[in-house]
Amino acid sequence: MSRHNVRAHIPDALDPARSGKVDPVRVVSHVLDREQLPEALPEGHLKPVFVRGRGTALP
Repeated sequence: MSRHNVRAHIPDALDPARSGKVDPVRVVSHVLDREQLPEALPEGHLKPVFVRGRGTALP
């Protein structure tokens, strides 16, 4: 099984969110700092996004 490089698809995935066609709040449960990953995954967040820098929980 090979793994595909998804970086090439990131702009295509972000464009609908930027344009307002897709509301990321509907598919993302939390935005968390990537440093929080080891502690956050066992907490059972449904669809977290890990970012560089400080994150916040979405309403």
